[in-house]
Formats: sequence, C-alpha cells, structure tokens
Amino acid sequence: MFLTAIGPASPSGRAFRFESLTAKDGLSSNHITCIYQDHLGYLWIGTVDGLNRYDGEEVLNWYHHPLDSSSIYCNSITCIFEDREHRFWVATQHAVNRMDRSTGRFERFDVPGVQTICQDSSGVVWAGAYTQGLYFFRAQQNRWERYQPQRAFGGALDNDYIYRMAASRGKIWLATTNHGVKVLDLVSGVYGYPGSRDASGGVQDLCLDAPDQIWLASTSAGLQLLETRLQNFRSWRHVADARNTPASDRMSALVRDREGYLWLGYETDGLDRFDPRTGRFEHFRHESGDPFSLQDETILVLYCDESGIIWAGTKYGGVQKIDYAAIRFYPGRIAGLAAEEKIWCFSSGAGRQLWLGAESGAYLIDWVSKRIIHQLKTPYPVRAIIPDSHHGIWLATLGDGLYCWQPSTNRVTIYRHELQRANFLSCNYLYALIRDARGLLWIASHGGGLESFNPETGLFRQYPFSSFAHDPKSDQWALCLLEDGEDGLWIGAWEFGVLHFDKRHGAYTVLAERWPALQNATILSLYQTREGILWAGSHGSGLYRIDVARDSCQLYTDAAGLPNNVIYGIAADSAGTLWLTTNKGMASLEPVTRFVKEYTPEDGLLSQEFNLGALICTPDGQIFAGGASGFNYFTPVHSSVRRPPRAVITGLIVNGRKADSAAFEPGGRLRLRYDENPLSIRYTALPFSRTAEHHFAYRLAGLDEEWKNAEGSRQVDFFSIPPGRYRFAVKAVNREGIWSDDNAELEIVVIPPIWQRWYFFCILALALGLAGWQIYHVRIRRLLEVNHIRIHERELVRERVAADFHDQLGHRLTKISMLSKRLIKNGDGGEPGNHSALQKIAENADASIKEMRQLVWELDPRKDTLLDLMTHLKNYSDDVFDETEIAFVLDGLAPEWNLIRLPMDLRRQAAAIFQEGMHNILKHARGCRHVTLGAVIVKGTLHLILADDGSGFHANSSPNGRGLQSMHSRAAKAGGTLQVESGTSGARLHFQVKLDPGLVDF
Repeated sequence: MFLTAIGPASPSGRAFRFESLTAKDGLSSNHITCIYQDHLGYLWIGTVDGLNRYDGEEVLNWYHHPLDSSSIYCNSITCIFEDREHRFWVATQHAVNRMDRSTGRFERFDVPGVQTICQDSSGVVWAGAYTQGLYFFRAQQNRWERYQPQRAFGGALDNDYIYRMAASRGKIWLATTNHGVKVLDLVSGVYGYPGSRDASGGVQDLCLDAPDQIWLASTSAGLQLLETRLQNFRSWRHVADARNTPASDRMSALVRDREGYLWLGYETDGLDRFDPRTGRFEHFRHESGDPFSLQDETILVLYCDESGIIWAGTKYGGVQKIDYAAIRFYPGRIAGLAAEEKIWCFSSGAGRQLWLGAESGAYLIDWVSKRIIHQLKTPYPVRAIIPDSHHGIWLATLGDGLYCWQPSTNRVTIYRHELQRANFLSCNYLYALIRDARGLLWIASHGGGLESFNPETGLFRQYPFSSFAHDPKSDQWALCLLEDGEDGLWIGAWEFGVLHFDKRHGAYTVLAERWPALQNATILSLYQTREGILWAGSHGSGLYRIDVARDSCQLYTDAAGLPNNVIYGIAADSAGTLWLTTNKGMASLEPVTRFVKEYTPEDGLLSQEFNLGALICTPDGQIFAGGASGFNYFTPVHSSVRRPPRAVITGLIVNGRKADSAAFEPGGRLRLRYDENPLSIRYTALPFSRTAEHHFAYRLAGLDEEWKNAEGSRQVDFFSIPPGRYRFAVKAVNREGIWSDDNAELEIVVIPPIWQRWYFFCILALALGLAGWQIYHVRIRRLLEVNHIRIHERELVRERVAADFHDQLGHRLTKISMLSKRLIKNGDGGEPGNHSALQKIAENADASIKEMRQLVWELDPRKDTLLDLMTHLKNYSDDVFDETEIAFVLDGLAPEWNLIRLPMDLRRQAAAIFQEGMHNILKHARGCRHVTLGAVIVKGTLHLILADDGSGFHANSSPNGRGLQSMHSRAAKAGGTLQVESGTSGARLHFQVKLDPGLVDF
C-alpha cells in the first residue's frame, strides 16, 4: 500500500524513509485537512472529500448522503477529535458531527466553521470556529453553546480566525491566523494576548512544550517560541542561502515528536526537522526524478501518533508517513565506486571521513558529499586498514602482504614474504591488523598465525602456534585480533577457538582447554565490552559469550533467535546493543535481555551475506556493514518503551460481500444465517511501524479452544460454522516478541435453520405428544372395546352355563328330593332303616338345590349390581329367619343400587360373609328380635353393615368352626376390610371396599 522512499541524507548523515498513502490506496482525496489517532489506535484522516479510517492495511470511507440524515454533514472535513469520554467528534465546514462508533451513524450539531477541538482538564470540550468565535459543549443538555468571555482585549473573540487550540493548566491557547496567539483564562474568563500586544503575527499552528513554552508556526514570521512566564517571543527566521535556518517564514503545520524534535511544515517549501537543543534544521524536499524523496512539498497538517511516527498531510500527495524512529538500512552509494564492489573492512577517518577496504583497493571517502578523496588500487583485496599519522596508512591485503601508503604523495611501500629473509613477513595472506599504544603492528595471517611489526626498525617477529598445537602440521590461521589492555591480545583462530596472547611473555592461553565448548571452533570476529565480557563469533557454531572473571562461557545459536550460526562481524552501539553480520542478514542482540532482532533485504540490506570483518560503528554512532554487493549504513535507534502491538479486526467478508464496519467495532456482534458462508475475518496490528513483521494467533471459542498460529497472514477463512454462539479472538506479536495486552474479539451468532430452533423442537415435541396420545387413546379405546366384547362373551357364557346348570342339574336334584320324600311318605322305603337313608338323601338334595341356586346366582352376569346382592341377601334372610321371631329389614334401599355393578368375586365373597353373619346371629345372638342390613357409598367406597339387637356372639364361633377368621379372609380376597363389633347391645359387621369408578354408572 505504501510507496517506500528514502530521502536525501541530512547534514548529520542520517536519512529518513518516506511512505505515501494516497487515493490509490483508498483515500477519498489526496487533499488532506486533518489527521487524528483514536484510543483504539486507528488513524483518522480528513480530506476535502470525505472521512477516512486507516488501520495499517485498509482504508474505510464515510461520505455525506443527501437523503440520509444520519450520514456525515458535508464532505469537507476540518477537524477530528476524541474526548476522554470517547465521544468522537468530526467537524466539517457547516456542522459538528458526533459519530456513534457502534452503528457508524452521525448526530449533527449546527455549529459552522469549526477548525479545531480540544478538551480542558475539567472535561469541558471546546471548539474554535473560523470567524464564529469559541463554543463549548454542554453534555447534560447535549448541545453546543457559544462562549462569551468576561473581558476581552486586543479584539473581540468573534472576530478571531481560530485555527488551532490547546488546553493547559486552566488556560486555552488559541492560534489565530489574523491576530496571532491568544489565551483564554478559564478561571477569570479573560481573553486576549499573552502580552500587551500581538508579537507573533498570524499563527497557523501551535505546540505546547515545557510548562512555560509554546511553539508557534507563524504564517509570516517563521518559527517562534513563546515563553509564557516571561511573555517573551523568540524567532527563527529564514535567511536566504543560509544552511541552518527554516526553509521559509510561511509555516503551515507544527508537531513535536517523541525524541524532542520539532517537525515544521510549509505551504510550498516541504518539511523541516528542528532540534531545539542544538538549533539545527534539516530540510526535506521533493527531488525531481527521485521517487524516493518527499512526494509533495505542500504540507498542510502534521501529526505524531502514539508510537512516534510522523504523519504529514499534503495538498496533492496524500499522507506522507515518516517512521524515522525505526531502523532503516540504506545503500552506500559513492561516486566513482562500483555499486557491486565487495567491501572487506572499514576504518574511521578524520571528521566525516571513512576508509573502505575493497576488493579493488583502499578508498578514503567524504561521507557528507559521498565522494572519493583518495584511492589506491591493489591487485588483491584489502582486508584491514589502520591510519597512522607518523607513517601513513597501513593496509593488510589478502595475497600481497602489508602496504604502507602515503595518500598525499601516493607513495606505497610493500612488505611481502621472502623465503631467504629472516625477521620478515612470514605470509602474504593477511586478515587482521591492529596498532597498539607503543606503535607496534599486530598481524593475523593465514599460515603465519600471529606476528608483529615494528615500523621503526622494519622488523617482523613471529609467534607460532607450535607452543600449544600438538600437531606440527596444524594450520596456523589467525582470522581476527582484539586488544586486551596494553599487554594482551585476543585472537580468533581456525579450529583453535579463542586464544589469549601475553605480549610481555609471548605466551598463549587456549580458552578451549578451559571451556570445551570452544574446542574445534573457528572464530571469525571478536568484541569486548567495558565490563570485560568477550563476545566471539564463530564459523557455524554461533556466538560465544565469555566471562573470564566469572569462569563462564555461554553459546547463542539460531535456536536462541540468531538468524544464522556464522557470525562475520560484531560491533556495539552507544546503547550497548550488539550488531552481528551473518550469512543470513543482520541481527541485533541486547546483552541484558538476550533479545534478538533479525534484519533482511526487506529492511533495505543489499544482501543476505556479509563479509568477514566488514563491520564498524563510527564515533558519530553510524554503523557500516560490507558484503558481496557493496555496503549498508544505518543509525541505531532504541526506544526506551517497548509498546505491545494492538490487534484489531479490520473487515468481515460474508458469503463474498463485505459486512457493515460497525459489526467489528469493539464489542460488536455478527449475526449470520446458517447458510451464510464462507466467513472471512481480516485483522491487523497497530501501531503502524513495521506492520509487515507482525505475527498473529487466533481462535474461535465454541468451536476450537486452542490458539492457532496464523504467522504473518492477516485473514482467516471459515467455510462452515455450525449454528451456535462463538467468540472469535485474535492477538498479535511484534518482531521483539511482545504480545498484545488485549485480544481483538468478535461475537459471532450463527442462527440455525427453523428446523433446528428450540421452538420448532417444542412444537414438534407437542405434535408428537398429541399424536402419541391420540394413538394411545385409540388403542386403549380399541382394547376396551375388545375387553368389553370379551366380558360380554364371558357373561353370555356365564348366563348360558347358569341357565343350563339350573335347568338340567336343578331339575334332577329336585326330582331326587321329591322321590325320596314320596317314598318316605308312602312307606315304600322297605325296612325301617331305609327311611332314615331316604331322609338323608332328601335333605342332601335340598341342600344341593340351595347351593346350586347360590352358584347360579353367582355365575349369572345379569345379577351383578348392588341391588342384586342386597336382594339375594334379603331372600337368603327369609330362609334363615322364616320360622323365627326375628324380623329382617333391608335399610337404605335406593334406586342407585341398580347402577352400581360389582365384580363377580366381590359379590361372591360379600354374599358369603353376610350369609355366615346371618347364621351366626341365628345361632348365637340370644334374644335377638331385629336384624338390619344396610348399604351406603361414601367417596367411592362401599360400606355394607349387618347389625342385630341380640346379646352378641363369641368371636371364635362360626359355621363349620372357622369363626370370624373365615369372614376376614373372604374380605381380604374381595379387596376390602371387615370390622366386627359385638357387645351386650348386639353385634355389628362392617365390610368396606373401594369400588372401581368404571363400574359406577352415575
């Protein structure tokens, strides 16, 4: 989205990167009027044709719609502000609008011409208008009111063209384009100039600095500083052809960055950065034909966001982003030096001069003008350079020995290896060169190991590795050197690790004997901190941290975050951060926190691979790193506060269409039908610095509780989400390994189809219940009908059996009884003994007839009512009490008795109980004259009571000797209970049984 640009180098040698956000990237217009960052981190950009919100990836737009009263009123945005209550205000030429972030709708207030909004310490929101004075917002009444000061001097408030405002310590400072800077005292209500008169001229912008200092961007008098306590103005004016002055006296914008610099915008003269501590100005202009310079010089607004990025709004070129706090790597382009020249070493020269050791020779360059001052061509690469004010420039070459060069005369003295010459250079392949305090040169070579050279005597001295190397054929290859005080040297050797050399005694110490981790290691680079910690970069083993005093040796590898285990160079900046060149880019390592950052060609590196020894940090703090494709330079920048990224949801695509932006505002909810898929969720991380390096993790709670690594992807797709409630969450991590404090969350509700909703299940369950009940009812009715048929059939059978039994067996028994009685009467029985037998036959026949009648009554289904039972007992009482003085009374006879049907077994058992009770009365109730049998039904229970007025009977006497035990047994078989009460006033049998409601027909 951004056009990456590298601006011209500043006088300090530092370059800045410009990035453009224009209409091609989604802005509603390239004419920018205001910029603001809200509490969520979004960047809001006002233009002459609409409102824009930028999230680092995408731009959303809001426009005025004539037929929609909830849209923003007018597309010409003049001011954007969010107060401490998170009310979001957008001012246009004709009104002030308050935006509802949850719906994206605007509420309109008819306050025209507002150019600036601020909030004082008491929470009151103020709005300054162009030719309309000052307004304040009454929150309780939800309206804006014009403010009238208690007293004004230097002109009426309504006559001032208020362009910018800032509130501080009970005052509001106002920049007016016609009457300069003014102040409103909120306590006294006095409005006017901070001094006796206007000393500032027209002011377009202002910036509060120290408690008593206000910076002013004047429309005609350049940069001004108002010292409020002294009521004094200081000015920085443009001076033609002067380097260290403002680019123009006509300023349009002003902002203070996190490092204390002031950025100054001009209507036609580009951008300046001013350091109030040194008074130095740095100018940034558009360079014709250079796409990597400032794109538009008409700066209208400047804004510094929470991460320190500077945003410059222009008139024609959209927004220019200046992320100068981030580290940027720039190519070292030197006139006369091939861009692809291999660089092997650096050395600081006088002032802004720098020595380069290259594949083709040595070069002294002026870093300000980027030109070559001196050069010496050599047939072999220059691997080390040491300036020497007494003897010239010492050059160590890889293949041609040691050079001593006098640049002023271009005289060169070469020291090469000679077999026949003693005390001379032992090898022509030199890798490192240092000069100690005594003026001796120490040389690391391939084949000669370590040797020294005295420029005064011209003698070389060798210090072979044979004193510690057990194999005489071992390669004496020294790759790097580092001084350890005045009397010692650290040496990085091939396969011997780190060596320490005592210059006074000429003795080696092999650190690998103390720390086995160094055994067989090849050391390419060395660096020692002020605390004495030695860092050693190896060829394939990683980075060693050696603390000799504490007897410690630690190893850092790519597993600890290094980009590669080949460490070509080590340098440290002023903050103590180590910079490492490797086979896979560059890295920084903070020794205390052990935090590692990686840098690649995407950061501006010319190549992934660097060269051995080609790394230096110059006295002014710049770092130079050389490789196979030239060299890079940069200035390390360290932030004292590491800000965690803030993950934000930037867009939703549902079934191929974009969802309303209000759905993914904080606290938003997305409702989807079950068939609305797929769902794509887009997200990013704020702030806006190095957003491409953010990584993400997400989860969809309710479907998958585990976090999933999204790496650098900024979109996740869900192709089918089952109906239910879910919560999507995403978090971000920056390149420093810091995770976001809060997750960006979105509630997702997938509405199920109608056949999966709860009320559908309720209706279905009810329908199934009704259907089941109906089926059950029909089946029960059919079963009852079948049962009734079966009962009816059984009753017909019983009726037929009873009739046949009565007609056939009863006829025969009656005939037997009558014949027996006739024989006895006529005397035809023969002998006298036969009369007795005939009498017994007749009696048994009569008894059988009675029992048969009882059985026929029990079997007859037509005799199953309570009335039938009571009638049967009444008839039975006639036989029992017929020839006695006892009167039997049937008590409580009622028509309902004929509507109460009794089961056959109940009738049978009840009849037997009361028949036996009558016999007991006859036999045992002496003096009895009255017997009563009654029936009553109470709450579905049948009560049968037999009572007499005799002398009672004994509980243990009953027919057949079974007594009342038989009666109780019959009551139990009938499903009822029997209570017997007997006394001098008579006896009482009480039988009760629960009736089946289905057998009661009333």
